[in-house]
Amino acid sequence: MTYGELEAAIRSLAGGLAAAGFGRGDVLALMAPNGPEYAVVFHGAAMAGGTVTTINPAYTQAEVHHQLADSGARILNNPQATEATVDAAGWLRTGDLGYVDADGHLYVVDRLKELIKYKGFQVPPAELEAVLLRHPDVADAAVIGLPDDEAGEIPAGYVVLRPGAAASPEEIMRFVAGEVAHYKQIRRLEVIDAIPKSAAGKTLRRLLRDSART
Repeated sequence: MTYGELEAAIRSLAGGLAAAGFGRGDVLALMAPNGPEYAVVFHGAAMAGGTVTTINPAYTQAEVHHQLADSGARILNNPQATEATVDAAGWLRTGDLGYVDADGHLYVVDRLKELIKYKGFQVPPAELEAVLLRHPDVADAAVIGLPDDEAGEIPAGYVVLRPGAAASPEEIMRFVAGEVAHYKQIRRLEVIDAIPKSAAGKTLRRLLRDSART
């Protein structure tokens, strides 16, 4: 990136931030490694009249919380989202679901926003995905919640079969039903060619939800 390109990018970002309402007295929290993008955001925020608090990617959850609380960084133009992210005691709500085992090890197993609400029960998609992957004919799997008038949401599964496999959706659903509680059973299952994923390998459940609505 040349100096001219850097300046143009900074001015463009500053204009975008200002148009969004970011300005004097506002604080932008930036978590990024050193690179051209960091310089663009840092100087773009300053040009728009605000300031930047830099968060080290290696920070723990508690360290991130303290820096956000001390700096006054907030979600732009959305005080309700800010309050939902940081509680009254100042703790940062990450939205992760996990547990601590007897040895004190913390395991993150899912995201709160991904939970499926079936007739008042909460169903973690990752748990059902793990069950699906135990079926000998399933090579990959994803589970999402789909709207349902009676249940609120129903667990819906998508699977990729192994080469040469011929298991039907009904057979795979019966397999899952034998492994989980009744409210966790998959109510709809579809065989597809590939599970949509990000470059980092994360399942893009949003794309599955979008395709189910069309």
